[in-house]
Amino acid sequence: MKIEHKNLEEQEMKIVPENPDDFWTIRNIVEEGDYVRALTFRSKEDSSDKIRPENKKKEPVELTIEVEEIEYQDFSGRLRVAGIIKEGKEDFIGRYHTINIEENKAILIKKQRWKKDQIERIEKAVEESDKPKVAILAIEEGEATIGVMKRHGLGKTTTLQEGSGKREGETGRRTDFFSEVNKRLKRTLKTNEIDKIVLAGPGFTKNDFYNFLKKSDQELTKDIFVEDTASVGERGIHEAIKRGAIEKIWKESRITDESRLMERLLKEIAKDGKATYGLEGVKKAVNLGAVEELLVSEKTLREDRKKDSQKVEELIDQTRQKGGEVKIFSSEFEPGEKLEALGGLAALLRFKISS
Repeated sequence: MKIEHKNLEEQEMKIVPENPDDFWTIRNIVEEGDYVRALTFRSKEDSSDKIRPENKKKEPVELTIEVEEIEYQDFSGRLRVAGIIKEGKEDFIGRYHTINIEENKAILIKKQRWKKDQIERIEKAVEESDKPKVAILAIEEGEATIGVMKRHGLGKTTTLQEGSGKREGETGRRTDFFSEVNKRLKRTLKTNEIDKIVLAGPGFTKNDFYNFLKKSDQELTKDIFVEDTASVGERGIHEAIKRGAIEKIWKESRITDESRLMERLLKEIAKDGKATYGLEGVKKAVNLGAVEELLVSEKTLREDRKKDSQKVEELIDQTRQKGGEVKIFSSEFEPGEKLEALGGLAALLRFKISS
């Protein structure tokens, strides 16, 4: 992510997304009622034109829309914002239009008010632009799962299982399986422009696969980090993340941080200690100045802003005013899902409070 222009007096910021992870960031910043301006494509408006709409020639034009809808598809990395045209070519004003957000193409976002966490999210995306892209492969005998780490969490995973084998004997089947895993791994690396790989799993299979790669694809092993886990599959990937595998590569990781905070929260809740959750419990803790870290899911915050209820917004502001930290959890990753199950709001406390 790059910031080309920032004028918070005018409540506007011009940014350039550089990869699909930046689309996720924008998805959680743009809200209904915001103004978005970008270079887009649209057919000339002519009520007498008998040409079918899909056959009309589209021209590049810079337009500003008032956002009514936001559509994000994680699997395709596509982000679109749609609404009524407010500024641009006179013929277009007042009509409905969809802007496709694209990599390396600037968009200007203007709000009624930029909120602190939204500015921080943009700044974090800028900081993380140079971080390597990481894939995790969790492998054991006859099964391998590949996942790609994204800024908001773990992307869609793919699992391969050993078939009956083309060759006779255990060694032949194992070699065929390793070859298939390597082929799928390389395809994932190319498609997602991966820089580093975490190779995880229990036992010695991961080490055997690493040695297989050293013989067949030695260049690839320069970017592999091996991590022991008790589990395989998607659970093994999550375990590798919790053990700090991504942190070793990124040095600091939002995902690892969220996992550790959630573990700490659940431990405190289990022993009726310094933690609370749910709107009423958190509100009480904030009023008492007891909140050390306020945990909010992206989904809960987004819905609060959409309803314009300001309940969550006020808790965030009050927590900061009283010296507490605020963590916005990705709703697409396991810790965020657990937080959603607790009502989307929780707090780690400086001191225990009565329920």
